[in-house]
Amino acid sequence: MEFKLGANILGNVSEETFLRQYWQRKPLLIRQAVDPSLLTVTGDELAGLALEDQVESRLITENNGVWSLAHGPFSEQTFQELPDDNWTLLVQAADHYLPQVNQLLNLCRFVPNWRLDDIMISYAANGGGVGPHFDQYDVFLLQGFGRRNWQIGQHCDATTELRPNCDLSQVQDFQCQTEYLLEPGDLLYLPPGVAHFGVANGECITYSIGFRSPSAAEAFSSFADFITDHASAQKRYRDGATTSPPGEISEHELKNFINWMKLQLEDINSMQQWFGREMTRGKYTEPEDLAIDYVDSSASSLTECIQQHPNATLEKPLESRWAYIDISASHANTARLFVAGQEFLVNLDLARELCDGSQWPAHHLLKQVQSDTDMATL
Repeated sequence: MEFKLGANILGNVSEETFLRQYWQRKPLLIRQAVDPSLLTVTGDELAGLALEDQVESRLITENNGVWSLAHGPFSEQTFQELPDDNWTLLVQAADHYLPQVNQLLNLCRFVPNWRLDDIMISYAANGGGVGPHFDQYDVFLLQGFGRRNWQIGQHCDATTELRPNCDLSQVQDFQCQTEYLLEPGDLLYLPPGVAHFGVANGECITYSIGFRSPSAAEAFSSFADFITDHASAQKRYRDGATTSPPGEISEHELKNFINWMKLQLEDINSMQQWFGREMTRGKYTEPEDLAIDYVDSSASSLTECIQQHPNATLEKPLESRWAYIDISASHANTARLFVAGQEFLVNLDLARELCDGSQWPAHHLLKQVQSDTDMATL
């Protein structure tokens, strides 16, 4: 399956209404947001992924109010020894490994690509769940196979008391305010900080589409690393003459330094480079993991290859993130294209084409090439 641009998971709710009234404000339930026949992942597939070393997975069990958490990879024996009820298998970034799951991201294009994180899928036995908790990011909870009961609670923040001696960051005093039973194809949107508690009604599978929401600490730390690696050592603080006592840091001097620091953040060139690279960097992959072996990257060799294989299709790696920044105001018809934390300068039309799609006829992309830089990027 491939969802076309324009399709989304908001049902009869317009994108404008959703973003204005619900996004990061309040929960929204949408019945039959996605055709259930398109949600084909099985419990066996998830268990198979959880056997792999490179896949992040967790197994959560509950027994008489006592919760336990185990991290994968797991063995086949682990699954054979599980009880009939009250357990959940979580597989992170399923969109990196399963094409049919990756395609679901195309239904969320009413928010920018860089805001999408990954799709976690959970398989739960009857009564399975992860307990009452809240997330620091927006999330779409899409029901696949089976049914799950969701209780929606209060708004939480850093001061919310969590259950002691629990690895799952569960809310201590969960207060149910609304309750929904989700059927296959139903969607529940939750903004950051809203407590929720899902329990499987029989066996079920739930797709959790998460969004990136870096903390201030993470953003400043990453930007500082970028500046450390890329800024000139000659870019130093300068001030005017001051008359403060020798031991004093005056308010005037402190404000001068703060303004100088602000100028570093307002350097649009550095900010573009850092932001594009950071927001397309994979959580589970490094740029070198996506490198493709090649013998000759010249324009003639690529053209010859496509001529020899006229029906060839070019596809993105499932785990790669793509975004661009339009810089045509300063460089005619040019964009900074960011792929998995790497940067390329290409023509704006090619950047849009590469970021909007996931696969193309090779000869079609070749027609979009306008320069040697474009060809080198392909």
